[in-house]
Amino acid sequence: MSPADARMAHLAGLDPPTRRRLNLDTRLQMSSTCIVCSRSTRPDERVWDDRYGHPGTFDHKRCPACGHTRTHDPAGHVDPSRLYSDWYPRRSFSLEDWAPNSLNHGWSGWLRGERAAAFAWVPAKVRILDVGTGWGQSLGYHANRGCEVWGVDADENLQRVADKHGFRVRIGPFTAEGFEADSFDWITLDQVMEHLPDPARALADVWRILKPGGHAVVTTPNGRSLLARLLGRRWVHVHAPYHLHLFSRASLRLAAQAAGFTVETHATITNSAWYHFQWMHLVGLRPAGQRSPYWSREVPWRLTERAMRVLVAIADRFLGVNHLLARTLDLLRIGDNQVMVLRKPERPGT
Repeated sequence: MSPADARMAHLAGLDPPTRRRLNLDTRLQMSSTCIVCSRSTRPDERVWDDRYGHPGTFDHKRCPACGHTRTHDPAGHVDPSRLYSDWYPRRSFSLEDWAPNSLNHGWSGWLRGERAAAFAWVPAKVRILDVGTGWGQSLGYHANRGCEVWGVDADENLQRVADKHGFRVRIGPFTAEGFEADSFDWITLDQVMEHLPDPARALADVWRILKPGGHAVVTTPNGRSLLARLLGRRWVHVHAPYHLHLFSRASLRLAAQAAGFTVETHATITNSAWYHFQWMHLVGLRPAGQRSPYWSREVPWRLTERAMRVLVAIADRFLGVNHLLARTLDLLRIGDNQVMVLRKPERPGT
């Protein structure tokens, strides 16, 4: 038996999510190949950390077939084990300022686009795992609604919140190992997929620990939104080296279906605050290697930037520009955020 035949025989004896994961592991080693559709990618832009000043520049490669964009670190600038704990600002957050998420179901909630968040789709009194839970506000929201909550995050600062509020969390990369198979009613990945080195492997792990008939909610920036196309590397969600993947609508759907999920909802819903972040991000842009005054409080604003901040605030607060922009672009499916609700079939083929 040839090595290729032996590999195929081995894969045939594995469950489908594991086969997909192993096939993806091979594709990940091929930097010129799209990890979603396996087509050839093309060099796009050179990008850098324009928020927190992480050293180094990074390459974007985009797939012309499905629109997926991947960030490459050819010089090995990033230490994944310390990226979030050392460079993200949560290390300076005060526990006294922590509060659980809240949700407005009325007109103002719709206008602001609050259902852009994954937690907004989860019913009460279920067993839920929040992958990439960050500062843990969603855990508090679900716990207040009678849910059994678990959280996972790479940032060790989450442990401070968990110790104070009694949440069950795991610090480190998400994996199904250690969780019982078919055990969660809902799993959320809120602005997480873009951070993962191997998002398809994460979906396979979600499949493994989700109950048959259970649901997963994925939210992630729309890498082919109108602003993404217009602004290029200045788009706020490029966010290298933290965002490793930018999903188009097509590539996100392909990844979910390849993992065996049924797509129940695929919407473009953007919180209008995201556009405020975008304009302020543009106002405070700095060259590679420098921190932004908007994202790093210790960096001073220049005089002209202060004037621009005032104009942005007036347009937002008194004219409602960001609300109008968010709702219009979402209606046209070219807004900045995707929401996808997935279901694990109760039986194969259902």
